[in-house]
Amino acid sequence: MKAGSLVPVVTISLIVALIIAAPACAEKTHTITAGAGEGGRISPSGTVHVNHGDSQTFIVEPAAGYRIGNVVVDGRSLGPLSFYTFTNVREDHSISAAFISLTGALEVESSPAGASVFLDGIYLGTTTPSGPARFDRIEPGTHSLRLVLQGYEDYETGVTISEGVSTTIPLVTLVPIPTTIPTTSPTATQTTVPTTSPTATQTTVPTTSPTATQTTVPTTSPTATQTTVPTTSPTATQTTVPTTSPTATQTPFNATAPAETIPGDQGGVSAPRSPPWTLLVLATGLVATVILSRDLLSSHRDPSHPARYRALALVVLGIPCVVQAMALRAIIRSPGTGTGLFFELAVIAVPVCLYLVLSSFGLIIGALLSWPFRGMLKAHTVAGAIMVFLSIFSLARGDDPEPFLTALLLLSGLLAALGARWQEGQYAPAGGPGVPALAGAEVPLDSEVTRALSPRGQGMFPAELADKYSSIEFVGSGGLAHVYRAINRNTGGEVALKIPLRSDETTGKSFMKEIRGWEGLYHPNIVRVNEANILPIPYIEMEYIRRTLADLPKPLPVREAARICRDLCRGLSYAHEHQVVHRDIKPHNIMVTDEGVPKISDWGMSKVMGVPGMPTVTGFSLAYAAPEQLAPGTFGETDRRTDIYQLGCVLYELLTGRVPFPGTDMAQVSTAILSEMPPPPSEINPEARPLDEIVMRCLEKRPEDRYQDAAELERDLDLFLSRASQYDDLDIFEDP
Repeated sequence: MKAGSLVPVVTISLIVALIIAAPACAEKTHTITAGAGEGGRISPSGTVHVNHGDSQTFIVEPAAGYRIGNVVVDGRSLGPLSFYTFTNVREDHSISAAFISLTGALEVESSPAGASVFLDGIYLGTTTPSGPARFDRIEPGTHSLRLVLQGYEDYETGVTISEGVSTTIPLVTLVPIPTTIPTTSPTATQTTVPTTSPTATQTTVPTTSPTATQTTVPTTSPTATQTTVPTTSPTATQTTVPTTSPTATQTPFNATAPAETIPGDQGGVSAPRSPPWTLLVLATGLVATVILSRDLLSSHRDPSHPARYRALALVVLGIPCVVQAMALRAIIRSPGTGTGLFFELAVIAVPVCLYLVLSSFGLIIGALLSWPFRGMLKAHTVAGAIMVFLSIFSLARGDDPEPFLTALLLLSGLLAALGARWQEGQYAPAGGPGVPALAGAEVPLDSEVTRALSPRGQGMFPAELADKYSSIEFVGSGGLAHVYRAINRNTGGEVALKIPLRSDETTGKSFMKEIRGWEGLYHPNIVRVNEANILPIPYIEMEYIRRTLADLPKPLPVREAARICRDLCRGLSYAHEHQVVHRDIKPHNIMVTDEGVPKISDWGMSKVMGVPGMPTVTGFSLAYAAPEQLAPGTFGETDRRTDIYQLGCVLYELLTGRVPFPGTDMAQVSTAILSEMPPPPSEINPEARPLDEIVMRCLEKRPEDRYQDAAELERDLDLFLSRASQYDDLDIFEDP
């Protein structure tokens, strides 16, 4: 065959080969294996199939009590990442996440086994004969460990617990408590020192020593006490003090040494016991600091607090503070036992009195700032009540060494408790009208701000719903309502609850309108409403989704942004078919499930078309506002095309990382929305060029120039997604 005739044959063969290979390449996909260790999860997980050339984002989320330890991608350690994106996938990959517990563990073993284990005075369990007993979820830091077993001496030591680490205590061998039998020494030597004292104290120490010495020491004590101390010491000394006292008392002690005495001109005096003041002061200051910090993080100023009460609060809280400080000073400086009170009473009264002084200063500052330190007010009331009880108990004994001082403590405690109760009554109930700082604030439902407010949730949650829901947690607030995460007691499912901030007419109209427009919408791309009611209070129960579209990093890959908006079009089409227009489409109102499904939420701005007399509440996010929302006289009333404009703003932001008309000047932004066109997305992100026409058509000023319904926009986005998939699969044939 001639060379010239081979050219057509080779050309035809190549064309046939390309035609056969193209479908196989077009269908080529890659797998990404994703997994997470104990303490969290990675979304999506398992085996994820990704089209050739596509991008895939994985989100790493730690569980409660854990943090992200490390993310490993294709065998490479990348550290504690919260998300990772595979771009332009052309081969198989793997990603895994490991988590570190925020608490530690403790392993204890004793011989013999069965000892009770106490950590900082809190019972944990008992040791076992089969090996070390393990105790989990222990706060990191230095703790005091104590082992107690009947018939054995207590074992105490310090132990340091580290985050995510199990600390093992070496085998503890408990020491039995010795049992001794007093014996009589075979020989004894008595040394007598003459005395003229009418009384004396005789102390006898029996011993097993072969020799003993008896010594008599003169004393001026008015009574005679004979104390016998058994011991196993090889040598001992027996001291005898003759006395003329008609009576004597013999007291046995299970001890190894006699009580310490201080010699002086007046004879032997027992050394006073001294409470651990340093430890008590530190513990009291720590408690006050923790309570104050919790109040600072979980509450807000209440500007509605009347100013006249601030001056009165200085008197109501200041007087007890001065009295408490005087009482505390008198306790410390009084003679006698070193406290002026019974030892047991002083150990409790001093830290309580010190706390009342510290707490009074905090409450005075809170009163001046109109800041409702509710936790500190409650603790202050309890501390005052404890002080009243201790004082009454001390006075009731009848032999109080310092009755005036005890009466001063009684007065200070009573004033402290009454003052705290009065101050607490000046603030509105938590979560009620007295929380204007949160009203109207635009707070993302999963932001760091709302996480810091989480401990405040149960304080704000209405008592009327407490029987129906459990495990209440404050999630955030936005617009006119609070949002909570809770467990429905009847179904056991995790739900989100939306409850109005206030009980005024405007809020009521908006909430009723939201219930009417949202309750009948059941679609995969609309957040599902489980229940809505106005009794016993207005509320909406809906499915709980932990994050919003605003939480995703932007810009997103072009295909991912188009897919999200395509799915949102389906939800809007369904709502429009049911004559409901949302009118407030924005990333904060779009929830995203762990599987990446977008769902439209927050229908408080919705409009039910064709319903006369339906109340309307004006309000929207300016950055996503349509021209007809700003100038209805020029562009007409809002309708389903308003949602299309706002969805175009969302798509613009997903592609470029910014809104079409950014800025903080309301007048300037409003003017731009009414009279200017934003630059095409491709000028900011060149990869978005195929979507320029779709986005710019959504953002047309006149509603009649936009897409006329969401279904039409959905078709164009579907067409782009199908074409993009084909182009991505065939780009391997392009020349470099």
